[in-house]
Amino acid sequence: MMSIVNAEFEGNVVLPPRPDRETGEPHPPTAPRVGHFDAADDDEMTVPRRRRPPSGFGPVHEVYVVGRGTAIGASAFIAASCALVVTLHFGGFGWVGAYPWMVLLILLFFVYPLYVVVRDNALFAGADWLASSKRWVSTYELTDIAISRGWATYLLDITDVHGNRFTVGLRQIQANYRMWNLVFNGILHSVHRNGARINDRACEELGFAAGGGRGQHSHPAS
Repeated sequence: MMSIVNAEFEGNVVLPPRPDRETGEPHPPTAPRVGHFDAADDDEMTVPRRRRPPSGFGPVHEVYVVGRGTAIGASAFIAASCALVVTLHFGGFGWVGAYPWMVLLILLFFVYPLYVVVRDNALFAGADWLASSKRWVSTYELTDIAISRGWATYLLDITDVHGNRFTVGLRQIQANYRMWNLVFNGILHSVHRNGARINDRACEELGFAAGGGRGQHSHPAS
């Protein structure tokens, strides 16, 4: 339960305290869950290469990466699809014996690269930032927050005052619930303290009153 002693007040809203950049403490309360998600295991919260934090921000506190099993499954599906196309083209499996180099080609240029890409598509969170390997956003300086329906998941689309825009599947980010707690706390502060704009679907899914927080307006859900 959130400590009222450490809580921050904005109007009639009690905001959980902002974690320390260096330690990540106090860790925010449990954030609301949106849609279906699967809790991450240890494999999905450990990556061999950690991202450097954005300049001026604190260290990485939470990580999420697609598990090896999921990455292998996705790679195997692509390999099977490629093999099916080739088999239909040749009218049978004779191509496997006649052109064994094609099997190697599929493995080298489709399966392994896809596995690497999927495993490398990690999420990293500090006390007040969220990033992938290429993009990042300052979670306590958000100007726009939107949730929309994606393929098999909800998508969270957030933009900060620096013009950084970040889109991520909620099923992915919620898999590491501690990461989602950090990000949601930033959303709370951005809405109630900074007047971030938030769309109707995000209001509904995240438990905000229609129209969001202080002085901001909502825009229609996509």
